Amino acid sequence: MGKKLIFICLLIGLTANLKAQVYLDILYKQANEMAVSVSKGDYKTLMKYTHPKIVKMMGGNEKAISTLKQTMVGMKQQGLQFDKINIGKVVQTIKSPKDIQAIVPQILDMKFGGKTIHSNSYLFCISYDAGKNWYFLDTGTTQETELRKMFPEISSKLVIPKSNRTMN
Repeated sequence: MGKKLIFICLLIGLTANLKAQVYLDILYKQANEMAVSVSKGDYKTLMKYTHPKIVKMMGGNEKAISTLKQTMVGMKQQGLQFDKINIGKVVQTIKSPKDIQAIVPQILDMKFGGKTIHSNSYLFCISYDAGKNWYFLDTGTTQETELRKMFPEISSKLVIPKSNRTMN
């Protein structure tokens, strides 16, 4: 009887780990698609991964895309361009009956003149459908208090690390 109980416990643990791995694999895939869309200027794909609250605050999909295009054109005219965007491994996940939340590092290098701006920031990631679709928000561009006001569903257990930027 003891061996059967141990086997059942192992099987349950393995099943739970496989489910978590599936949603983490989807999170990485979608986070990387989002990062590529930023570097390529594919704003339609970027909107797919932008939280609906943010899209609404920007005036809807079309207005948000237009604003992003204008911003990127302005950045390029000033000599600022994306060099590399990499997504790191999940730092923290919290699962509740309503959603799954995660923090994922985002490493960004941009060129400005002859200099490189290196940014280590973190993405707040949230899925409302058991990890099938994810929304991402760069926490380095918003104060944590403001982020928590905009998204009261952010778990109080979620730790949002500080971002840092350097220029070489």
